[in-house]
Amino acid sequence: MGLILDLLRLISDIAGSSYIEEAKQWGDDVWQSMRDKRSGVLYLAEVDGRFYKHLRIKFEDYVSAVFSEDGDHGCISKYDLTKQQMRQLKDEGRIILKRYN
Repeated sequence: MGLILDLLRLISDIAGSSYIEEAKQWGDDVWQSMRDKRSGVLYLAEVDGRFYKHLRIKFEDYVSAVFSEDGDHGCISKYDLTKQQMRQLKDEGRIILKRYN
């Protein structure tokens, strides 16, 4: 039984790491495609126990927009987070993956 749980955790870790790397690539692509951007934050937001990627961009005219990907199925359960990520989730309500300037 313990071996099965270890195997499931390993699969979850691999899927979570892959999702984070894909989220960073998606964020970079969206960031690069925008004009007149000032700053941005790529983060994971929790919805119904799963985490979904979002990119908040502030533009030169001080307008802000939040982007998400159509068809994003989310990933990672709260139990797979590190202590630092759990603290950030509790304090800020999100997990920051990357900042853009």
